[in-house]
Amino acid sequence: MSVLLVDAGNTRVKWAFAGAHGLVAPGAVAHGEAGWIERLEDAWRAHAPVRIAWLASVAQPEVEAALLALLARVAPVERVRSTERLAGVRNGYLEPQRLGVDRLLAMAGAQAMSLAPALVVGVGTAATIDALAGDGTHCGGLILPSPRAMQAAVLAQTPVRPRHEGRVTAFARSTEDALASGAWLALAACVERSADTFARESSRATGIVLHGGAAPALAGLLERAHVVREHLVLEGLAAVAADAVR
Repeated sequence: MSVLLVDAGNTRVKWAFAGAHGLVAPGAVAHGEAGWIERLEDAWRAHAPVRIAWLASVAQPEVEAALLALLARVAPVERVRSTERLAGVRNGYLEPQRLGVDRLLAMAGAQAMSLAPALVVGVGTAATIDALAGDGTHCGGLILPSPRAMQAAVLAQTPVRPRHEGRVTAFARSTEDALASGAWLALAACVERSADTFARESSRATGIVLHGGAAPALAGLLERAHVVREHLVLEGLAAVAADAVR
């Protein structure tokens, strides 16, 4: 019987099934799209029977409610929330429950994949940077606007309306390219400065682990060594599910 892993984010619902050697049949759907619930049900029932579903969510309450109603028809559900310790990671927040569960699970995924010490960087609706020590201690992190949000914030204060998305270059020669370049290079610089600071404070080399829908775009701008784990949150969720049966 299958174990279903579900990560409900601000924009998309991502899922996969836990396999003996990693994730199986991962997929994603934007929860603003027409028929998204039906698409999820079709994808999940293709792997029936499902023994149990593990859900982590930072989505809006109405999205969570729709998901829980669907999952109730598929399998028993375990909700994962932020706690002081989860799947080998010690939450570094002063109020552990306020750390986004997606961030905590991404660190759990990095820990399970033996990628720590590392900066765990998520690039989605927002950008997040979390410092994870080799022993699984979360040393804190940052939240900043995604490059898309940065550009939107600038444009909201001006009459400028870009004619295209722009491309990233060191010194842009059009407004569109300047907006795109400023936003993406700002995020890349923040990540690399954070990596330098973490390495200096921990007195050891640290890696950079990228995840989220826009991670590949950021990867092309970094000068430091890095890895992209497209399904890192789901890998963390798989680690939680595995811990539950030990």
